[in-house]
Amino acid sequence: MLLLPTLRLGFFAGNPAGSGKTIEMITISPGMTPGKIAAELHRRKLVSSTRLFTLYARLRGLDARLKAGTYQFNDGMSPGEILGKLATGDVYRCLFAVPEGYSTFQIAEMLEAKGFFSKKSFLKQCRDKKMLHDLNIPGLSVEGYLYPGSYNVVPGMSEKDLIEQMVEKFHEVYSVRFADRAKEHPFDQVKVLTMPP
Repeated sequence: MLLLPTLRLGFFAGNPAGSGKTIEMITISPGMTPGKIAAELHRRKLVSSTRLFTLYARLRGLDARLKAGTYQFNDGMSPGEILGKLATGDVYRCLFAVPEGYSTFQIAEMLEAKGFFSKKSFLKQCRDKKMLHDLNIPGLSVEGYLYPGSYNVVPGMSEKDLIEQMVEKFHEVYSVRFADRAKEHPFDQVKVLTMPP
């Protein structure tokens, strides 16, 4: 009696819904239920059945381990592969590397060249007074506070989101690398950063 349903579920898990020509970006929100995730996958034609995907996730013991984030799937992936990416949090990554010593203008040019944001909109956000206030940055822009390194630019991310990531990284490194200097000059980050080693 159980053989046919088991065979059907096994066939479903191992067979893609399409040929791989359809590529979709899907954002899974925190707290999104397996049923809603399955329904979204089905709506995008990435799986052939909402019910079978939900059941498969439950039987694999992964229904409570699906992680939030933005994912890239194609209809050539089997439901098993899709479930695996969701369970391990294998989110979409589009890394943007900021070289050391780059100014906000140079960063803006790189972002525009890679198609992430326009140079004008990024530079405008760098001078946004409310954001500067919220980030506790004195002065007229975030110049000097955008820490070099690699950042994941995901679909839907704004210029403000990226800047906040870079500034947060700056403060993390500052608090560790310049802890002793900061004690001597607690209110002057610029002086701390420009002091000779």
